[in-house]
Amino acid sequence: MGIKHICQGISCGILVLAMSLIGCGSPWAGCIHGSHEGERVRFMSYNVQNLFDGKYDGDEYPEFDPRSDAWGLSAYHQRLSRLREVIVSSAGSPDVVMLQEIEGPDVLEDLVKGYLRGEGYDYIAASLQAGSAIEVGIISKFPITDVRFHYGQIGQWRTPRPIMEAEVVLPWGTCYLFNSHWKSKIGGAQQTEPYRLASAAALKNRIKEIAGEDPDVYIIAAGDFNTTPWDYRNSSGEYVPALMIYEDVRASGYDVRYDASLWLTADESQLCKAKGSLFSPWLEDHHQDAGTFWYRGAWEAIDHIAGCISFFNGMGMEYSSFAVITEGLVLDSGEPYRYDLRTGAGYSDHLPVVLTVMTVR
Repeated sequence: MGIKHICQGISCGILVLAMSLIGCGSPWAGCIHGSHEGERVRFMSYNVQNLFDGKYDGDEYPEFDPRSDAWGLSAYHQRLSRLREVIVSSAGSPDVVMLQEIEGPDVLEDLVKGYLRGEGYDYIAASLQAGSAIEVGIISKFPITDVRFHYGQIGQWRTPRPIMEAEVVLPWGTCYLFNSHWKSKIGGAQQTEPYRLASAAALKNRIKEIAGEDPDVYIIAAGDFNTTPWDYRNSSGEYVPALMIYEDVRASGYDVRYDASLWLTADESQLCKAKGSLFSPWLEDHHQDAGTFWYRGAWEAIDHIAGCISFFNGMGMEYSSFAVITEGLVLDSGEPYRYDLRTGAGYSDHLPVVLTVMTVR
């Protein structure tokens, strides 16, 4: 099996790179009928904090210019080695890994071929936008058969970062994965919320479209949303947030202002009542004090991995567990061991999250 390149939407400035890195005859292949005979599939999402490669192309952030003394091939490969530590040692080599803040597909190829050899990550896909410094990508032990991109709309303008949609073929059916990196709150939470809300609306509409065609389809939405499920409550409802807890929407009398927000719940019985809504493990009682990003002395749950109703219907794959990965990634002070460009130490200013599903026979 050779390397397969799929290009889509070049006119929009997007390049999709999907690769089948090896064939089943390879001694380290992780083919769908080989190493996945168990009952568990694990999905991971991780913002890796500005992982640029060691080649100059002009779109890098200035501090990651490989022509400078601060950044280059040596520092780049050191970071790839540490990312392997996170994926393999800390997270236990999840089956599908969704990454945010990578420079592009070259990072994924270097990671898989150079540092994850033998782990079975035979498939990669990434965005590549003209003029964009950071992208999103996926590495997978299961086949990635199609990749699309979606944007939110704010009037005549679209959101600067795409929502990546990938179809991944699991032994028990196709799963639609969405990997997002929404706009940050730099500039003010309320002032920047329209961008996140537009991304949420685009994601929600696509989820409703897919589920409308097949109500039993598997859908997982993940990424750095740069917002928490509790922003509505924390702001006392001063503005319409990108994420809404479904119970708050219901308490509002289903106010139409919240139609564009992505609705989240931890009560799977409510998923069938709220079209386009998702189950968020953050809303389970035992996770509400946790988080992935340290901000002003407290954890914030801004990195998400949420699933649709099909993970709760008693057939095929069922939701099992959720975890924030902290092993080796948190300092004694309790903060994330973020990457420090000056010293070369650290991993990321975010923590990874892992969602596990189990088969039901």
